Amino acid sequence: MNVISRIIVPIIAIAIAIFIIMNGELTYDNLANELFGAILFTFMFFLVQNVFSPQLKISTKIAKYKLKKKKSDYFFKFINLSFSSIKEVKISVKATQLMDVPNGTNKIIRELPIDTDYIESVSGIFSSFRKENRNNTYLIKLPREIGKILSDHSQSIEIRMSCRDSVVGRERTFRRIFYHANTIEGTFKYGLSMKIE
Repeated sequence: MNVISRIIVPIIAIAIAIFIIMNGELTYDNLANELFGAILFTFMFFLVQNVFSPQLKISTKIAKYKLKKKKSDYFFKFINLSFSSIKEVKISVKATQLMDVPNGTNKIIRELPIDTDYIESVSGIFSSFRKENRNNTYLIKLPREIGKILSDHSQSIEIRMSCRDSVVGRERTFRRIFYHANTIEGTFKYGLSMKIE
């Protein structure tokens, strides 16, 4: 079933349902009116779903913050660009290593543990920057093992974030891949900027 039929079939079904509910007579005039109403209803439905769908901006770089004793912490930043708060935020981090084999390359994928204390400390609710505080942005601390992984040019990090809109409950998943060149020493600037200095 192609995209057009996925749109047309529900519209016709809605038009028929409106006929049944209103006990109207099935004439060409009524059909045209009800089809127009069904198209308008479907458009408004998808518009509302899109408006309240989670919209996140995730940094394209990882900030490497140097600590004492030659240790470093690693962070990525995200901003909730949605019109409402998001909830049920889940973050997973996976390391991918490329291994050359005869006639090709294999991918070795393993999941890394991530500290969820920060996420739980804000009750899993991330306010939109459109609310009172337009600088409502978030840093997520990554496992220190990432430094060793990204120092190897054959490896990369994949971060997946899934969240749910707090108004209509629509869920979305976001994905970002980081390589060796995506790590910059410093800290993220305050506010909506994604720059590291």
